[in-house]
Amino acid sequence: MAHVVRQVAQSVAQTEAQTSTAHSSSLAFDHDRLAEISNNPRDHGVTRRVVVLSLLLSVVFGYALPVIDYKFFNTFLGGTHLPPGAIGVLLLLILVVNPLLRVASKKWGLSRNEALTVYITCLFSSMVPGHGSENFTIPNLLAPFYFATPENKWLDILQGRLPYWMTPAITEAGGLNKPIYD
Repeated sequence: MAHVVRQVAQSVAQTEAQTSTAHSSSLAFDHDRLAEISNNPRDHGVTRRVVVLSLLLSVVFGYALPVIDYKFFNTFLGGTHLPPGAIGVLLLLILVVNPLLRVASKKWGLSRNEALTVYITCLFSSMVPGHGSENFTIPNLLAPFYFATPENKWLDILQGRLPYWMTPAITEAGGLNKPIYD
């Protein structure tokens, strides 16, 4: 036990000594690291292969999610807080595809930023075609008109300020489209 304590104390002392000598050159280290990151395009996250992969996955989600939602009820691959479709793609990329690509060639593997970019695009592309958008977007566009009363004067506030294209409750002429929200 005493031997472990001595090793930890020596390691702490060495770290403190290195920190005090490296403190003066910390600006040069940061500049070198920044130059290293900015010279490697894969560290930025948005590369051609990631854009192509993200677009392909968006097309797959755009087609598959409505079919799955309406054929197999209550699956909601895109309409939950953490969409299982996007999580599945992330896990598949990290646990299966990326290790296989790295076995074939170190250059072929996706970087952390590239995998994160694919995941973020999958989050958005799985939300739009499924129940995620229709369960939240449409009700929020119509609810202020439905719940408007003479006491809260929401119609007076909204009707003059919202453009007609922003909600189906307002017609092109600026009038109210009552059958839509009643």
